[in-house]
Amino acid sequence: INETTGKFLWVLPIGITPSAIANGYLLGTDTDNGIQYAIGKGQTKTTVDTPLIGVPAGTSVMIKGTVMDLSPGAPNTPAIADADMVEWMDYIYGQNATLLNSPPAANGVPVQLLAVGADGSFIEIGIATSDSSGTFTFKWTPTKADSYKITASFAGSESYFSSWAETGLAVD
Repeated sequence: INETTGKFLWVLPIGITPSAIANGYLLGTDTDNGIQYAIGKGQTKTTVDTPLIGVPAGTSVMIKGTVMDLSPGAPNTPAIADADMVEWMDYIYGQNATLLNSPPAANGVPVQLLAVGADGSFIEIGIATSDSSGTFTFKWTPTKADSYKITASFAGSESYFSSWAETGLAVD
């Protein structure tokens, strides 16, 4: 629920009787089975990888990584776009039999990719979007020889907190 407008951001497929709300989390009990839930934004973990060998300038490289949801109820599942969250929650927590037999093809989240050169200059590589496995890829062709730090940043969403990671890339 958006705290300023009261608008529902997404809906769980189970009935929960609320018992408390604090610090952005709703605590409640499932009316069918008595399980207690804490509902709110999930922590995320971003990873990023590049080739471990130097590549010649002007040669394309594949940047690959993940953005995963670390929420205690379903840790290490993919972070999913807010627009697909209702169906995703039904799949993960509602144990919807139809979805379990045919998992949803949900969209992932946007990841900003930057390259920072040894002199501190930076290049905006682009924005990749993760998929329903949490994986993102992006093909980049560096034009200048340098030792780069490649940074992948997920800015967060209505459903998740932000996270970032970095790795190195040698361009000869």
